Amino acid sequence: MRFLNKVVFITGAARGIGKSFAAASAHEGAMVGIAASSLEGATAPAHAVSDNALAVHMEFHKQERLAQAGQLQCQNLGG
Repeated sequence: MRFLNKVVFITGAARGIGKSFAAASAHEGAMVGIAASSLEGATAPAHAVSDNALAVHMEFHKQERLAQAGQLQCQNLGG
């Protein structure tokens, strides 16, 4: 497990390549944070990739929201 005890934070992971990367990272032992433009969009992929994955709503166009998403990730998964 190459990512055991590592934390990854993936933006745009609600579908496509981001979702595939999240699944692969979780499979390799990572604790995964999945960010999407809606919490609903992040929740289903988070549950699909790992029981420990974190779904995060992130407004990508607002700088303060990016910082809040990173803080949430650190509080819940470490980092």
